[in-house]
Amino acid sequence: MLSGQAAVPRWRWQYRTLVTLVALTGAVLSARSVLVDTSSGFGDPSWLAVLFIVLVVVGEIRPVRWLRRDGTTFITPSWAFVTALLFTTEGTLVVAATMATSLVADVVRRRSPVRMVFHAGMRATAVAAGLGVLELLGHRATLSDGAPLTSSWALSAMAGLLVIHVCAALLLAGAKALGDGTTLRRILRRDAVVGFSTDGLLLPLGPVLAVLGRASPALLVPLLVTWSLVIRSGEIAAARQHEATHDPLTGLPNRRLFLERLREAVASRGAHSTGVLGVMIVDLDDFKEINDNLGHDVGDAVLIELGTRLRDETGPQAMVARLGGDEFALMASSSDPEGILELGQLVHDALGRPVGSNGFPLTISGSVGIAMTDPGQLPPPASKLMRRADVAMYSAKAAGTGVRVFGNDVDRDDAPGRLSLVSQLGSAIEAGELTVHYQPITDVRRGMTDRLEALVRWEHPTLGRIGPSDFVPMAEQTDLIGPLTARVIDEALRDCAGWIRDGHDVGVAINVSARVLHDLRFPVVLADAARLAQLPPSAITLEITENSVLREPGRAARVLAELRALGVRVSVDDFGTGFSSLSSLRDLPLDELKIDRRFVGAILEDTDDEIIVRTVVALASQMGLSTVAEGAETSAIADRLLELGCDVLQGFHLARPMPALAVGEWLTNRPRVVVLDPAPVGLSPSDRPGGRP
Repeated sequence: MLSGQAAVPRWRWQYRTLVTLVALTGAVLSARSVLVDTSSGFGDPSWLAVLFIVLVVVGEIRPVRWLRRDGTTFITPSWAFVTALLFTTEGTLVVAATMATSLVADVVRRRSPVRMVFHAGMRATAVAAGLGVLELLGHRATLSDGAPLTSSWALSAMAGLLVIHVCAALLLAGAKALGDGTTLRRILRRDAVVGFSTDGLLLPLGPVLAVLGRASPALLVPLLVTWSLVIRSGEIAAARQHEATHDPLTGLPNRRLFLERLREAVASRGAHSTGVLGVMIVDLDDFKEINDNLGHDVGDAVLIELGTRLRDETGPQAMVARLGGDEFALMASSSDPEGILELGQLVHDALGRPVGSNGFPLTISGSVGIAMTDPGQLPPPASKLMRRADVAMYSAKAAGTGVRVFGNDVDRDDAPGRLSLVSQLGSAIEAGELTVHYQPITDVRRGMTDRLEALVRWEHPTLGRIGPSDFVPMAEQTDLIGPLTARVIDEALRDCAGWIRDGHDVGVAINVSARVLHDLRFPVVLADAARLAQLPPSAITLEITENSVLREPGRAARVLAELRALGVRVSVDDFGTGFSSLSSLRDLPLDELKIDRRFVGAILEDTDDEIIVRTVVALASQMGLSTVAEGAETSAIADRLLELGCDVLQGFHLARPMPALAVGEWLTNRPRVVVLDPAPVGLSPSDRPGGRP
């Protein structure tokens, strides 16, 4: 259950009701006293009292904004005018006027009825308590009857004002403590200094205003002018503060403010805190395509609508922020982890609803990563929670699951390391730490190597060689996939051109991601790279996945058609693992289907896998496509694939991935007819090809 939905608010209702009833009783008695007893020395309310009553309302409606390091605090000058009333008119009238002006001001500010009544009751009760102290000390009336002001009167006035401030602070802190489910002591410790340095310091101005008003009304004019200037100055400063802490497009808090609030939330939680604190990172899928295809105006409209939707859907129970680009963040507290999970699913479902854009609904999807604190334990730093949520989000995006929780679906130990690798990838590309290895794809029956697949490796200066599965999937979700692919393409084309110049009739196969495939500029970029490397485009095979085509089949078909016009061959990699239909594949300019290794590896033991391989081979033949089987790791598997009609194979049994310098020698000494060794070849995870640049 998320905070704000548990049983605690029932006690807050009872507390508010009690405070309000006490204040109403006092107000009724005050009104009765004013109507019955007119013999008081104060008599009927004077013009000065009326002026202060009006200023109380204005002070509530137009508070002064005071900027603090952790946000904006509103100072209500109305407290100064309330205390001025204490020394200007009948005390019972002050209580009634305090409640009435509070209600009027809250109506103008459109507060909820519950808050209006409680606020009025809280203020009236505090004023009544201070009034009682002043009457008990017997010094309140000396201001109005013209008696000289003594030090004892000043001390009595300060005592009464202190009671007003303490009483108001306690009543308000009690409501906050019950609402937040925390202790009164913690609330007071958090708000005491701020409350005393704002509203508390305004209370002593009341007697000063009363003295000046009775001496000469003209003396109040400079104070009121100064007050209006302070209000305006505070509004300007607050506007600048808002610009610095909020996103100008969506109006949501920005990364800076979100991190500040998260640090505060983490700092307020101890080892014995109940419930959990949850952080979510939300990233939209393929948002770049909206900007590229429909324009940035449409993209901005989508972000605004989604930001508003997330804020409305989650309500006050969560803080929603825009971190930048198409990334949002949420923070919420809950009595149990299930509440955070429900909120995460709510957010994911909200993203999935169509977004209206100029009358044409757009379907948007997103990935949500969640990180939570552990109940009863010290929470990790805010930065670590953010990293965990970021890792979970990337994991959700890579797996296509929509929502993932760090620690449940994501490996806690490995995730920070993977995220750190991605953060270093940009500089690694520039520093030349990425290398390309090549694995031959061989027509076994003819004993000819048709081409070599380019497989990227990262020669990390401290971690050694890193396989593509450890950094490429996450790079695909960032802007780094572009430079990474460009680096692999340039090196692979240059190496292949060198082999051809050395007399080897081979081509090169390169994996491309969905982002690259949907980039309308990619055919031109590839043609320029081939021209620069002096390599004919017919020597290039691009390997794509089924799912990358399905994201935008029309756009993918356009790019593939331009690539085919250049002479580039197109192969569907990992065929059988995606969700493509035969009709969608039939309409695409394809040359080859590449059977995924998970079907090939168990072909000798699993009859279902054998049926799949047999069916794919027959399907490709009917569609006029060739087939390649990856994962031919043993001679027995290779023999069986040949029996099923698949002649072009790739696997460790035929050749392992090798650096570019070793390819020339291998091509020179390769056997014209491949002898199938029955001894199986062990698999090394670090050498397994499977990664896409």
